[in-house]
Amino acid sequence: MGRERLTIPLVFEEAARSTLTFSDPSLIRLNPDTNRLELKNQGFNLVTGKPTYPVLALAATPWIRTRTVEPEALRQWHSFWCEAQLPAGTSVLFKLNDGSNDYFWDVSLPTPAWVVAGAGDWNTHEEIAEHVATFPPAPKKLAVVIGLATTDPEVTPQVEAVDLLMECELEWFY
Repeated sequence: MGRERLTIPLVFEEAARSTLTFSDPSLIRLNPDTNRLELKNQGFNLVTGKPTYPVLALAATPWIRTRTVEPEALRQWHSFWCEAQLPAGTSVLFKLNDGSNDYFWDVSLPTPAWVVAGAGDWNTHEEIAEHVATFPPAPKKLAVVIGLATTDPEVTPQVEAVDLLMECELEWFY
């Protein structure tokens, strides 16, 4: 047996669409041309001719949940990375899901910890990356909830992929 680190890529290709859960398909989408998550065009600005995107309160952030990964050999989540295009005024926010509940890293507690998330509870990429190693490995299930937000109705963030790095125990046979 040996400890190894393995990456689990969560990519957003058309073939993966059926594994994604959308909070509101009228506000967020998987773009089949770019294979990226983005806010859904709500129309066009008649003055500039640019598409317009929804500007919403934090609690109404539209989200997509990835497929749930269930690595049997998991010992610990190790790191987290998101490949995204973030024009000025946009953000990508995250929660982790253990197959039952969404969680966020709550820094407002006397001792920060992972707690069940409410609608407006989100973490940044940096917060997830810094604390994913403390996310409980049991029940050996993990999905990523990705929220997209903009304060500029003429731009949208785009997410290309999320990578989870895990430490696992593997048996080697010679």
